[in-house]
Amino acid sequence: MAGGRAKAAKAMPSKTKGTASSVASAPTLSREDALQSLQKAFDTLKFMPQGQGDADSARTLCQPNLIRHASGEVRLWASKCLAEVLRIFVPSPPFETERFPPIMELFLEQLSLLRNPSAATYAYAFELLERLEEIRGFMLIFDCSPADVESLIVSLADTCITAAK
Repeated sequence: MAGGRAKAAKAMPSKTKGTASSVASAPTLSREDALQSLQKAFDTLKFMPQGQGDADSARTLCQPNLIRHASGEVRLWASKCLAEVLRIFVPSPPFETERFPPIMELFLEQLSLLRNPSAATYAYAFELLERLEEIRGFMLIFDCSPADVESLIVSLADTCITAAK
C-alpha cells in the first residue's frame, strides 16, 4: 500500500497545493475563508487525473478543523474535496488509517442530506454518493478498527434506510 502511495504522490499543481495547505493550517477558519479555499481546491481536484496528486497537500484536507467545522456547508465542501482526493489516489488513499473513521463519518453525515430531495444540498449529496460508489469509497470502512467497522456499517445502513424513506 505504501508503495502505491509513493507512486501516486506526484506534483499537485501549485495553486492547489497552496490552497489545500492554507485551508487546513489555521486552527479555526472562518466559514467564508474555508468555503472559498475548499471550493477553489475542489475546482482543481475534480479535473486532476488519477495518480497525479501531492499526498502531503491531500492529507491537509482531512484535518479536524475542516471535517468537524461548525458550518455544515464547510463540511460538505470538505467531503467533496476528500472524495476527489480518494479518486485521485485510488487504490491507495494518502491518509493514515486512523483518519478513515472521521472521514467516513463525514461522508455519512453528508449522505444523510439525501433524506430531503427538495433541499438545496440534495444534489451535492447525490453527487457525493455517486463519486463514492464510483471509487468504491465505502470499502475504506473495512480498513478501520473492528469497533469502528461495526459502528460505521450501522451508520451506513441507517443513512441508507433513512434516505430511502
